[in-house]
Amino acid sequence: MVNEGGVTTKELERTLNITHKLLLFCQQKDLCHELYLFTHQLMLTKISYTAYEVFTLKRSLLYSMNGAFTMCFIVLMQMKVSELNLQLTDVIGKKNKNLN
Repeated sequence: MVNEGGVTTKELERTLNITHKLLLFCQQKDLCHELYLFTHQLMLTKISYTAYEVFTLKRSLLYSMNGAFTMCFIVLMQMKVSELNLQLTDVIGKKNKNLN
């Protein structure tokens, strides 16, 4: 998925080359017509991966999701650090009151 169908595109090109070669040596009219239609369909096919055809899964989407996750993680970690600092300040304050 990450390379946006690189392997699938190569397989499509390989299949297209095979059907072109078969068309060169085709002798039966019915078979030639079917091969021609199949070759035409392969040439017009655009490879893409979708999530229920709602949006296309591309590398840029993966980068965006990774960036959003990283940002949320950093914000949560900063919040946790500030919470720990407040707790530590409270504990130190209570110890100072007990010493006086």
